[in-house]
Amino acid sequence: MSEDHNKVGAPQQEKLIWEGSPKWQADFGFLLVAGLIALAGGALTVMWPKVWFVGLALVLVGLVMIVGIRIKRRHQRYKITNLILEFQQGVFSTHIDNMELWRINDIGYHQNIFDKLLGVSKIRMATQDKSDPEFEIVGLPSGRQIYDQIKEGVHIARQARNVLGMTE
Repeated sequence: MSEDHNKVGAPQQEKLIWEGSPKWQADFGFLLVAGLIALAGGALTVMWPKVWFVGLALVLVGLVMIVGIRIKRRHQRYKITNLILEFQQGVFSTHIDNMELWRINDIGYHQNIFDKLLGVSKIRMATQDKSDPEFEIVGLPSGRQIYDQIKEGVHIARQARNVLGMTE
């Protein structure tokens, strides 16, 4: 076993904190607007048949918005362990990024009144990662459990790496 694994506080094995795709409720506002656009298009088509093509265009725009955001979110996947944060995305091609937790400088939990009503939350992170200096995970299940576990994982990973108190 290498010397790094014998340090106090070093995680012995990778443990899963959370894995999944963002909940659909995270996009409720966007879906509501898209639905209203489609509904307005349908109403326009019925009320003014002479401009049916405008109404049809609005219906199609609304439906494309709804289907598009759902396809995008279904092809986003997070895997969070006590060592790494992995983000996978892509419909036609897959792109996977990962970040070791010790690279996270600051972490915050956010849940506004609508998020509470819909049962979702967000975690925002400031990182040392050059490709993603600000990273946000949206659509997490409601509650602080995931946030608390990531925060603890960051602390343990920084201790294990001996990077506590270091700044850029």
